[in-house]
Amino acid sequence: KNLVKIPGPGENGEGVSLKDGEEKQRGEKSVDDYGFNEVANEKISLDRHARDTRVGLVEARVVGARAAQGDVIVILDAHCECVTNWLAPLLTRIALNRKTLAVPIVDGIEWNTLQHNSAYFGGTRYRGIWEWGFLYKETEIPERERNKMKYPTEPYKSPTHAGGLLAIDKKWFFELGAYDPDIKIWGGEQYELSFKVWMCGGQVEWVTCSHVGHLYRGPRRRSMHPRGGNLHQSHINHLRVAEIWMDDYKKYYLRRHPNHIQLDMGDTSEYKALRQRLNCSSFKWFLDNVAYEMAEKYPLPPANLVWGEMRNDQHHDICADTLGNGFGGTIGASGCHGQGGNQLFRLNVEGEWSSDEHCFVSNGDFVGTQHCVQMGRWIPKGEWKYDNQTRQMRSTKVSKCLVTDGKRLSLEPCQNNNQAQQWKWKEIYVV
Repeated sequence: KNLVKIPGPGENGEGVSLKDGEEKQRGEKSVDDYGFNEVANEKISLDRHARDTRVGLVEARVVGARAAQGDVIVILDAHCECVTNWLAPLLTRIALNRKTLAVPIVDGIEWNTLQHNSAYFGGTRYRGIWEWGFLYKETEIPERERNKMKYPTEPYKSPTHAGGLLAIDKKWFFELGAYDPDIKIWGGEQYELSFKVWMCGGQVEWVTCSHVGHLYRGPRRRSMHPRGGNLHQSHINHLRVAEIWMDDYKKYYLRRHPNHIQLDMGDTSEYKALRQRLNCSSFKWFLDNVAYEMAEKYPLPPANLVWGEMRNDQHHDICADTLGNGFGGTIGASGCHGQGGNQLFRLNVEGEWSSDEHCFVSNGDFVGTQHCVQMGRWIPKGEWKYDNQTRQMRSTKVSKCLVTDGKRLSLEPCQNNNQAQQWKWKEIYVV
């Protein structure tokens, strides 16, 4: 028996209207408390077409792509504003080569004024790459690419893209398997699509004559994670991309994120078989021929000597902690919580002590933090040594050891029997 769908809020795209200030106030409070608008929820019939579960950005794009009638799929984030004549240059590149993933130049829109600003100045061209922890980066296009350009507005090739704005031939998109359906919500989909476009016979181009404005969010009041969702979903997505497409280079992602190795990324056999059927190239080919500047900008990370939580021997409930301090600040100490985050550190065999993109350096009697990328390069070397016998963290630059008084971190002359200078590393995994 077919159910009769009740007309009203939630059906056929009809929105929910909150009648007065009291309803609006209650609704806003419930969003802050529970992550959804309880007042609006009560007004929506259970008997409706709309599904209850959040499918996420990636799956929603595939649903839209399947329903599309045209030969070319255009994907834009909802918070975009297109500039005059933005579409034709993208379609032109695909008409010339149906295996082109065409990307517009993404300009910025101020969240509080809606001012549209050019993202790049002075005629300098940039293209998309990444660092080994899958943080998206842009770098000036290499001389090899500049030399191929006959005129400054010519489209140019890029290893990857930011993810939210693109045009692609519909048939080619689905030949590539669309987006991996096990990449949920968002995060990592731009690498998955870019890698397989390049490795399976296509190309990614940034089209300089196409501009689209992107509205960047202002301060956020609440978490962007879905209720009941996996807080580590983007990490799972990245791990799937590394497993399916990066071959032996997957280990370098795990050197940046050693705590991700136990995440359940699901079955990858279907997309590995797709890669084999399409006779795709190796990831080494991709690095050598497309993303060749990675070797200079983001060299392969050395192996980790130790990683995890750093717990003090004398103050046994105190751990080293970045305290969320930005670049140019210092790191400190706080109560151990066992959750990783600001208390998750890496020390590699070349002496680099780091957490995410924060690298630590001696700064007088304290430990300062700086961006790991200096002068346009991430050089994964540093001044630190950990002695497994004495359990001291020593700076070879100032010949001092890390110590805590239970409230802060500092550097003092090394004393082998000083328990306040002794640190135990404990690996902490996210699951």
